[in-house]
Amino acid sequence: MKASVWKKIRSFLADWGKPVVFGLLLAFLCSQFFRIAVVEGDSMEPTLQDGQVLLLQTGFLKEENLKRGDIIVASKKIPEKTQIIKRVIGLPGEHLEILDNEVYINGEKLEENYLDEPMKTENLDVYIPEGKLFVMGDHRNVSADSRMEAIGLVDVKREVIGKCLF
Repeated sequence: MKASVWKKIRSFLADWGKPVVFGLLLAFLCSQFFRIAVVEGDSMEPTLQDGQVLLLQTGFLKEENLKRGDIIVASKKIPEKTQIIKRVIGLPGEHLEILDNEVYINGEKLEENYLDEPMKTENLDVYIPEGKLFVMGDHRNVSADSRMEAIGLVDVKREVIGKCLF
């Protein structure tokens, strides 16, 4: 082959190879730090709807990065492994009480403007240990969440898959 043909091949590879390699590297990095989840069910209504697609932050997600009000996806065994989407209500080290259908954190009533109906539930008194979260769905009267023994508290290191970005 002539030198000019090799020059054209090298030029073609340089023009197309760099963007392809960059795209593959970007896709790999995104897959390590982000994930897609789909809402199944109505336990997070009115905030999230059945079938809605969520972008989750998965990389560098630690206990100190999670705050009250965050929406997370966690993996629970109830009885088989399943993913749940819930709102963080109680944080590690806190005392959570549900009294007369109201949530109290360390004795202070929690303002929850994302709820669209009054909660009807049993009273509860829980101290949340380090490394754990108390989570609830926004549609409290149908949500399976930390109020139930089968779900209980969520372990940040072992069970949290990601935090909802949008």
